[in-house]
Amino acid sequence: MKRVLFMLAGVLMFTAVSAQENGQRRERRQRVDRTEQMVKDFKLDAEQAEKVKALNEKYNDLFGMRGFGRGQGGQGGQMQMPSREEMEKMMKERQEKMEVYNTELKEILTAEQFEAYQKQQEERRRNRPQFGGGAPGGGFPGGGAPGGGF
Repeated sequence: MKRVLFMLAGVLMFTAVSAQENGQRRERRQRVDRTEQMVKDFKLDAEQAEKVKALNEKYNDLFGMRGFGRGQGGQGGQMQMPSREEMEKMMKERQEKMEVYNTELKEILTAEQFEAYQKQQEERRRNRPQFGGGAPGGGFPGGGAPGGGF
């Protein structure tokens, strides 16, 4: 009986570790994919590509919804959604960070490339599925997720 429990605990630990590693690999792949896509879409030269890669790594937490619903004071490791106030604060911080990202990106890209980037972001905001009700763009002021993003 002890052997069975011990083996079961080992299998559960292995599964948890594997899932975490897969998530980390996926995040790294998304970071690389984002940079590669930007190189292709905006025809970046090698120097721009290196700078954009570094910028994307610096601001990796902007891309995707990492952190929502994770470890927000839940008991026993339970996932818990943030309160409305916490969510609004997180969205405001993300929007401010996205503005800084865009400012730094503008310094790397040519005027034409940055204009193409802005058009692409606007198109993504328009095509983003809407969640919630009421306001266009999923209930966020200005449509789409705050600050756009990729």
